[in-house]
Amino acid sequence: MLSILDHRFCLTFAELLYLPTYCSLICLLVELVIIRLAYILQLSLFENTNLHKNQ
Repeated sequence: MLSILDHRFCLTFAELLYLPTYCSLICLLVELVIIRLAYILQLSLFENTNLHKNQ
């Protein structure tokens, strides 16, 4: 009986440990993608303004 409880406890403990890390990893990936997109947009806007200034 005790071993079954231990096993269940280990499973829930592992889930509690791993779920937040997966969530934080996903959040990190999303943030990186957003930052990358913003950087690319900024660069393209900067190049467009430079082109307009040159013309």
